[in-house]
Amino acid sequence: MKTDFTLSELLDSEFQDGIDRILAFEGCFSDMVSAAGLDPKYDFRHSDLRNVDFSYADIRGFDFTGADLSNTSGMDVLLDDTTIFTRATLVGSIFEKRVEENELLARNKEANQIYKLLKEGDTYQVSSWISNRNEGLAKRYRNAVSEQEATILCRKLITDSIDLTKRTTLFYHLRKLTSNSRELRSVVSDFLAFHLDDPQVVRAFVKVTGDLFPRDEYISNTILRLCQHQSIEVRSVAFSAISKTKMFLQNYRTVEALFSERKNERIRKQFILETAIRMGRSNVLAINTAGENRQVDYEHVLDQHELLDEEVCNRIRMSQSQRASQQKVREIIERQEEVLAAAPLFSRLLKIKKTPWLQAARSRSRRHYDLLHRELEAKINNAYRNRY
Repeated sequence: MKTDFTLSELLDSEFQDGIDRILAFEGCFSDMVSAAGLDPKYDFRHSDLRNVDFSYADIRGFDFTGADLSNTSGMDVLLDDTTIFTRATLVGSIFEKRVEENELLARNKEANQIYKLLKEGDTYQVSSWISNRNEGLAKRYRNAVSEQEATILCRKLITDSIDLTKRTTLFYHLRKLTSNSRELRSVVSDFLAFHLDDPQVVRAFVKVTGDLFPRDEYISNTILRLCQHQSIEVRSVAFSAISKTKMFLQNYRTVEALFSERKNERIRKQFILETAIRMGRSNVLAINTAGENRQVDYEHVLDQHELLDEEVCNRIRMSQSQRASQQKVREIIERQEEVLAAAPLFSRLLKIKKTPWLQAARSRSRRHYDLLHRELEAKINNAYRNRY
């Protein structure tokens, strides 16, 4: 019985119903395959899967032997050693970099040893390896790997599980490790597909690549995709980090539209609440309807469109009725302005739009901070004098 069906054969065979179910199904690739009743071990050998988006798919156990996976893309793809790419076409694919690295380590034992030393070495040693291949570790293994193979090892290190400081430093070497746009896309697409599990790494990636390649369309689109990720944690760090990059100015309208979507309500409230907490109790009191100036439940925090609204501010004032001193509406609005003027992303958008009250809000915040600093300094000095 024939098992090596091509996708074109499937379209004219008993599998037509399965393909139709895939096309009608809204979900990730692996969910579509399951819904269509296709067998991952047989039905995708020698198939045409060009330009497929594998985002959030679990392709462990899939056999893509001889398949054409050119220009495939995706975020958070799950795969392991049971995913087979034997003789597959991977030009421009998210799998290209990983397969290339695994093939190098499989055929070159010394490359394995070099990579282990690089992975265990400190940040300075790794940076030296990248910057000057004629010293230290590079001199010791000069004939073990070619220049191209050394570059492959360095690119693998960028997206491997190493400490944040080293990985952030390596991000800054992207220009040296990618001689053309195709190589850059290979590294970036690999990171996007398989390395989004640590929000702090995502933050470092967005900040560094957004600064290094501010006008690169592919990098911009990649970072904007992170702002649309299904994980709220990934979206949160992407929105926070993108506002600090050089590419933000060219893309702020798109970022603002994404940030304003309903699914990002919790992120907006998180930015507002965390900023208010850093600024002080009076600011926390001004951004919630629970009349609290300490810990506030999420549902009581104001969203973006509710801030600076006099009617809403009256509701906030009424929520403070049990307190000894209520904030006036004008005071509430001023505290809200101060929070927005300091909150991640909000502050950059306000500056770009040349909001008239922005500078005054920042000035009030600085005066408030200076006052708190002087009061704290006085308390410390009094405590010291009383003790001695």
